[in-house]
Amino acid sequence: MEIRFIAHDAIDKTRWDSCIHYSLNGNVFGYKWFLDNISKDWDALVEGNYESVMPLFRRGRALLQPALIREAGIYTTRVPSRPRIQAFLRAIPDHFEALRLDLNHQNYLDPDTGFEIVTQTNYQLLLNRPYDELAANFHPELTEWLECAARQNFSSTTSLRPEDVARFYEKHGTRPRDPHAILRIMYNALHRGMGFASGIYDAKGNLAAADFFLLSHGRLISFLPAQTIAGEKTGALAFAYNMILLTNAGKAAMLDFNGANEWGKRFGAEPKNFPRIQRGRIPEDLPPAGGWRKIWPFNNK
Repeated sequence: MEIRFIAHDAIDKTRWDSCIHYSLNGNVFGYKWFLDNISKDWDALVEGNYESVMPLFRRGRALLQPALIREAGIYTTRVPSRPRIQAFLRAIPDHFEALRLDLNHQNYLDPDTGFEIVTQTNYQLLLNRPYDELAANFHPELTEWLECAARQNFSSTTSLRPEDVARFYEKHGTRPRDPHAILRIMYNALHRGMGFASGIYDAKGNLAAADFFLLSHGRLISFLPAQTIAGEKTGALAFAYNMILLTNAGKAAMLDFNGANEWGKRFGAEPKNFPRIQRGRIPEDLPPAGGWRKIWPFNNK
């Protein structure tokens, strides 16, 4: 098995994205356009003629995965066997002082892999059943929120601009914030037909909840869920997620809560574990992440 290190500028974009597209464990986080719009500071390990690939995210003397990339690791168009995964991990250059990388759910590891392994969990909900069957698994608390939301005269829209979503998320979101990277991802996803914005307005026309869903490999990935304090009290985000179920129930698709695990549990989604590998102590004096010049500036007025 030939695995070689390839610097970022030498990566073949077409072959890389083809591997991600056809991988048994592919996801949107692995596409080169997604990676490049999060950070320029990454290189790769590649097997053969891009049959398998693994991004390596540089932060000075460490390998450290950006916060907006939930899971990456080894993608392969072949069998994601333990020997293949282990071969990639052994090929990671040893001159990095420390690393912390989130692999994907089909990167099965041996206990003696040489890294500290920390199990991470994400929730996913198969939508290939009628809505009534999906709703039968709702948590009672969620049912109460949806009953409250039904009394609010909420209205939904998919015509929010990326700037509107980014401003709203910057003010009300709970995940790590990088407004410039968020904008780049949304615009690129829209350009490729791989995403859409979702917003919920209250009866007075105020935006109460918003999200941006990424579309890839049969999944609708909740990328930027956020709601106002008033929206939280009236079930706005619950209403938004429920709209996704109402419009996609019975389809061969999956709602990926992307780390919003409490919402996943309330909607009856299934847990999906994936490994984080760690080694050494991450230095405190790391350079800023990204390697991007700040563009599309905006304020929160």
